Amino acid sequence: MNNTQRAGVAGLMAAVMLTACSKSPESTVEAFHAAVAKGEVSEAKTYLHPNVTKMLGEQKVDAILAAQAEKLQKCGGIESMATEITGEGEIRNVTVTIDFKGDCPTKTEKVELRQLDGKWLIGSGK
Repeated sequence: MNNTQRAGVAGLMAAVMLTACSKSPESTVEAFHAAVAKGEVSEAKTYLHPNVTKMLGEQKVDAILAAQAEKLQKCGGIESMATEITGEGEIRNVTVTIDFKGDCPTKTEKVELRQLDGKWLIGSGK
């Protein structure tokens, strides 16, 4: 590989890394709920702002996410999700509407997102 090719590969990798770090607020909320729906508690926690875990404690966060995963599974999983975002800057308010595959009624919840080191994370709302 010559220097021009190396520079091109390095530039492409940098662009991919920047894109990964700057996920949209919508994609953060959707990825969080998808991880919870699959019962992937550890992955779901990566979308939470550190203040959430600090405030509630690691064990309580794990228990809450596991309970949410169980509820989602009982509802047949997520059929579709819509997000409405308000706010500007490093804090956004998101209204999430979730339709389930099973017989559960549509669920609407409000979520606060905070940006930390260029990444959107679900905050505590406090």
